[in-house]
Amino acid sequence: MSSDEVAAGPARTFAQTIRSLCETSYFRQASSIAFIFLLVTLMTTIWSRSLIENVLYNHVREMVLSDIRAQHALGMDSAAQVRSALYTRDYLEYRTERKVLLLGPYQRVEYGDPALLSVIGCLDMGCHGWRHVEWTDAEGNHAELLGLVVPLADGSVYFSSYDIQPMMERVGILPLTAGASLFIVLLFSTGISVAFGADSLKRVDTIRSVLRRYVAGDSAVRTPVGQRRDEIDRLGENINQALARINRMMEEVKSASSHIAHELGTPLTRLQNRLSSAAELTGDVAVQQEIALAAEEAERIQKLSRAILRIGEIESGRCLRQFEYLDAGALLTELADYYQPLAELRGNALTVSAPPGSKVYGDRALLMQAMSNLLDNALKYAAPGTPVTMFVRAAGDLIELGVADRGPGIPADQRESTLLRFSRLRQTSSVPGYGLGLALVQAIAKLHGGELAFADNECAGVGQRPGVDDVGIQVLLRLERHHVLEGSSGAAHA
Repeated sequence: MSSDEVAAGPARTFAQTIRSLCETSYFRQASSIAFIFLLVTLMTTIWSRSLIENVLYNHVREMVLSDIRAQHALGMDSAAQVRSALYTRDYLEYRTERKVLLLGPYQRVEYGDPALLSVIGCLDMGCHGWRHVEWTDAEGNHAELLGLVVPLADGSVYFSSYDIQPMMERVGILPLTAGASLFIVLLFSTGISVAFGADSLKRVDTIRSVLRRYVAGDSAVRTPVGQRRDEIDRLGENINQALARINRMMEEVKSASSHIAHELGTPLTRLQNRLSSAAELTGDVAVQQEIALAAEEAERIQKLSRAILRIGEIESGRCLRQFEYLDAGALLTELADYYQPLAELRGNALTVSAPPGSKVYGDRALLMQAMSNLLDNALKYAAPGTPVTMFVRAAGDLIELGVADRGPGIPADQRESTLLRFSRLRQTSSVPGYGLGLALVQAIAKLHGGELAFADNECAGVGQRPGVDDVGIQVLLRLERHHVLEGSSGAAHA
């Protein structure tokens, strides 16, 4: 399997990708950091604006005080002197944000806009102090004035102020610009984090896909490792090493069991021959019976060793095989004829259901052995008097060879474990067997590029009482209709 095929994995919709990305710890950390950064930026912007306002207010106060101090320093204590100075200053340097009002001794406006009288709020010598008010002139222009009212020695009142609103508009844009810039940087950083997170999620999904395929039985699959040499690549290398070690251990176990079974073959054969010879030499009937029982046990061990060897040969592909197109109906009919006496002895009606012309591509002897194991199991566990059916049916691009019975069945949570060697269910422990039959069928299925599957026997309920009678099970050998194995078309392989 190529790394591209592994990396593809199951197809995801855009919504599924976004949801999976939002569930990753990487995205949650990036989102938390972005939120904290955004909160700090917002607080900094507000604080900066407040600080700029305070600095501006203090600056305006200093300008007003400098104006008042300059007049006192020049000895301008009368309305006439101040008016002359104001004319000269505005002629040389006119500033629209500067607002002044000069009232003579008799509350007559000597200089400035009379509308400012509402700002001063008083007209006598005791009128003084700072003023910070919003004001609208005669033309309807809005202003925010900050100024100082001071009395002069001749009874006049002088008000010097500045419109701080234009100043605030000019400097107030600074924190907003800084905040917007930081927000753009934040969005850009978040976008980069999301892109990296999506890439990491894709690589993690690739690892998960590899592990799912490995659990499903593809022992050759491996995690793609790139050139980044980051933590995900190192994790992939460790996973590949672990999978390789598991495969090696499994092969060692299989090889050990096959080797032990092979080494036991010859001694067991000799043991049986010697027991037969010993039974012929003795005339004691009791001794002959004991020797016969011992010979049966030796034959049982020999059958077990042959079964283990057979599974090993099929799993490794060392067995003799010749693939060809076979008539599946004829194959099952021949098997049914062979097992018909045993079915009649147990009171089971053995039937075959196969559409005419059903073809399957495979090795005749191996498929016959696989179906023979399945039928033997069905006759062992089916209730006496109940039907046992062998069938062929199409399932999309697959063809299924199956056996259905009305026995106790196999619980759904235990079906996968029955494919392991020497695995037997507790409720079937009283029935003779080694727990190798389904493991052998699974090996034959894999050799044909197929699989062994289970299903509830849905058609077994005719005449049955729900919840009282056994429902049974269907054991299916699923093969591809036109599966051609490399190098096996019409040729025998050892």
